[in-house]
Amino acid sequence: MPIPARIPAFHHLAGRDILVPLTQSLYVPGKIGSTSEVLVDVGTGFYVGKPLPAATEIMRKKADMVATEVSSLTRVLTMKQSNLEVITEHLQMRGAVAEQAAAAGAGAS
Repeated sequence: MPIPARIPAFHHLAGRDILVPLTQSLYVPGKIGSTSEVLVDVGTGFYVGKPLPAATEIMRKKADMVATEVSSLTRVLTMKQSNLEVITEHLQMRGAVAEQAAAAGAGAS
């Protein structure tokens, strides 16, 4: 489900009890106050209160950035795999040549 389709679902959560993370392992009880504004992670641990439309736009941009990075990494990974195959074939060929040379040297003795 795309991000904008999930955002409006927050309106029915007002007043609901939740656990608020203080650290990775420490949570404290809390209540959802307002659903018209949300906290958005803007990077390096900074959170900013934003209205839902602005938060939706920020999250859409982040999702687009992640998709672009995944696409880029997929291309790099494909190139690296291709390079690995070429190197593996080259090493196998060198190994076969070395075996033939060793067999020829042993047969001459």
